[in-house]
Amino acid sequence: MEILIVTQSFYVRNQFVNTFYPRGVTVYHTDNAEQLLEKLRLYPGIEFVFIDVIHEEYVQALDILAKVKAFAVTQSRKIFALLIYVAIDKSIAARAIENGCVGFVKSNVGGDDLFLYTMQLYQKLKGTPPERKYVRISLDPSNPNERIGIKFRSPINSQLLVGVIRDISFGGLAVELVGMFPQEALNVNTQITNIQFMLDDRDVYADATVVAYDYRRRFCALRFTYLSHDDQEILASFIFNRVSLGAIPGSRPSSEEGEVTGGNGQKEQESSSKQSEDPSSSQG
Repeated sequence: MEILIVTQSFYVRNQFVNTFYPRGVTVYHTDNAEQLLEKLRLYPGIEFVFIDVIHEEYVQALDILAKVKAFAVTQSRKIFALLIYVAIDKSIAARAIENGCVGFVKSNVGGDDLFLYTMQLYQKLKGTPPERKYVRISLDPSNPNERIGIKFRSPINSQLLVGVIRDISFGGLAVELVGMFPQEALNVNTQITNIQFMLDDRDVYADATVVAYDYRRRFCALRFTYLSHDDQEILASFIFNRVSLGAIPGSRPSSEEGEVTGGNGQKEQESSSKQSEDPSSSQG
């Protein structure tokens, strides 16, 4: 599932990023209503558009709703629009519905309620639950701007293992190990604690299970079993920023290891950072 948030508020944007990315929903953002249709053209997988009504500027919001509705018709796409509001009267709500609005979200809604409402509304509108995939960011360790070091101790012999991250998602990460270590330092299904790495100059600590290990290739794949709330926000911000810089959505799932599923069974979707040039909710 892919959604677009139209807002000038960093708080609202981050609320969506931190709520949806850890749950396998891709979030795109624009703070400029004029760029809205271009975003919809660029990312054909977007199905929900959340429009933040700033300073109760409902005239602009109604205009955006009308544009989304017309665009969906001309492109033969199903795109559903919702308003994020502080206060709204019945007459404005009725006009919003006439212009294609399918739901209303209070600006102070909590993340869990926002997610639950969105999933329930999607199923009501589409008849099936949304397909959710973790976005996986591929990294090139030979590029200094993409080289992210990682370290952890072998639970088998306590040796410190170091490497570089080849790709990362909320499902886990792939690691290219470096240095000398015995083959028996790792095994598939080994549980590893206190894995340490940095994303955008912020420390992340995680626990994981080894799901693939190739000693000759110095490769291992780890599936996260624990990330703190703060670390989830760091990872969500990292992935969102890479996607926003131009990672292509909907690209092929995983590589030679085949499709990887996260701990809750959500599929992963690969996006390469090498292209980085570039309650409180209610339905009307």
